[in-house]
Amino acid sequence: MKKMKGFTLIELIVVISLMSIFLLIAIPKIGFYIRFNEHQQIRQIKKDILYAKTQAIVKGNIHKFSYDAINNSYSIQENATVIKRVYLKNGLEFSYKGSGTEITFSRTGAPSNGDTINLHNKNKKKYKITITPVVGKVNIKEIK
Repeated sequence: MKKMKGFTLIELIVVISLMSIFLLIAIPKIGFYIRFNEHQQIRQIKKDILYAKTQAIVKGNIHKFSYDAINNSYSIQENATVIKRVYLKNGLEFSYKGSGTEITFSRTGAPSNGDTINLHNKNKKKYKITITPVVGKVNIKEIK
């Protein structure tokens, strides 16, 4: 009699059930990873705004932080030269609300005016980055 090779139905069911359990454990962690990347990118925007402010003080030149809602990017400029340009990833997008898209820091580090930068993700979760006038303090607020 020939020896048959293959898997029994019970072996297949056990393997499929174990794989589904592993996937159920991994799927919520993917959501955590996406949220973590969003928060990391928002903190990076805050750091870049503060970098533009600090460079304006240190170098004694006017620096600008400007964002582009159409291309979903922002840039830091010294006079007319772009120092840094970043394109947002991970589903974050700028929401243009009609206010200016540019924050200018004078030689003293004071912003030209206070402004609010609005961001949202694919799940319509909203974030506000607020720059206070005169002192240039940067605050991040998550809107629920």
